[in-house]
Amino acid sequence: MILRSVLFIFWGFYCYLIRPIVKHVLRRITSKCELLRLTSTHARGAALTSAVEHSMKLSRSPSVRRCLEWSGEFDYDKRIQDIVSVKGINPEFRTKFSSDMEYCLKQIHSYAKVVFDAEVLKSTRFDLKRSDHCALLDQLWSSLGADYTDGTKERKWSLLGFQSNDPSTDFRGMGLLSLGNMIYFSCKYTDLARSCLSASNHPERWYPFSVVGINLTEMMYVFLKNGDLKNQLYNMNPEPTLKDFQETYSFIFAAFHNFWMASPKDIMQFNVYREQFRRGLERRLRSTDCKLAFSLLDQKYSHKQ
Repeated sequence: MILRSVLFIFWGFYCYLIRPIVKHVLRRITSKCELLRLTSTHARGAALTSAVEHSMKLSRSPSVRRCLEWSGEFDYDKRIQDIVSVKGINPEFRTKFSSDMEYCLKQIHSYAKVVFDAEVLKSTRFDLKRSDHCALLDQLWSSLGADYTDGTKERKWSLLGFQSNDPSTDFRGMGLLSLGNMIYFSCKYTDLARSCLSASNHPERWYPFSVVGINLTEMMYVFLKNGDLKNQLYNMNPEPTLKDFQETYSFIFAAFHNFWMASPKDIMQFNVYREQFRRGLERRLRSTDCKLAFSLLDQKYSHKQ
């Protein structure tokens, strides 16, 4: 607690005293404001967008800080012109600077939109009385190649790794966000998803496929909310969407499956192994060059003790 207080005081001292002095000195030396220096020295992607976002958050200009706020009516031309005016950008740099700023702001705003869309889906509870919700379950069932058992027409949802034959109870925490993620994974990467489901029934490496899928959605949701997915999404798409979130989920599910299958594990210690995986993944996500893709699945996302 004491260390946290000391760090908070030091950070405040840096932001309000040291940082402005450093910025002033660098501007006098380079004749460029901090934002112009960043756009001049960083390639487009997470490294640039994250640096620009950080700089704008700490700006003393309210008009600059307000540009970070996403809205459907955001006028990029006008707001970027405001930044150019406030920062006194030299005419010879304005064209490239304006283009780079538009790129960064669209990435920042797109991420905010992904958070908003994820929140809406998470807060939408699964309802068996709604035909559109039931249709989503039908899609998950068929995409995973599940079949009826015992010659009846009753679906055994426990075969897909749900806790019971009423899957709606498992979706309570993450709502339609988790169901949407699982459908995306099982529809786009059908062979892989079916292979993971089949392997999840291994006698020594068993895990509840769907319950784990929902749990991984919760992990990703936390990463999304606290900003740890920014590097990944910024490096995936100039304007990230919920689809990029779902694509990342698919990778994370497959990576967790490989992690779990690497050696026999006790399902009763699931939370311990989950934390090992989460910490390794978190380290990777916090790197500005992070771009998780299926070609990286041979890498282990586990915490080394």
